[in-house]
Amino acid sequence: MLAIGIALADGGDDEDDPGDGGFCSATASVQLKACGNEVKDDFLVAKAKCINVSDEKKRKECFVEAKAAS
Repeated sequence: MLAIGIALADGGDDEDDPGDGGFCSATASVQLKACGNEVKDDFLVAKAKCINVSDEKKRKECFVEAKAAS
């Protein structure tokens, strides 16, 4: 069941399948994808927080800061 969840979460492709013995390369590739997705996630959470800032000037500053941080 866990393998199905992992396959679905990752799009179900086998591009990182270490069937040829490239375990280190496959691991590094997946970790790189995870890092990129974490950056996207952090940015979207920051952006969502900015949306709730009522002062327009502060909200715009918040968006600029969120983008710079990503």
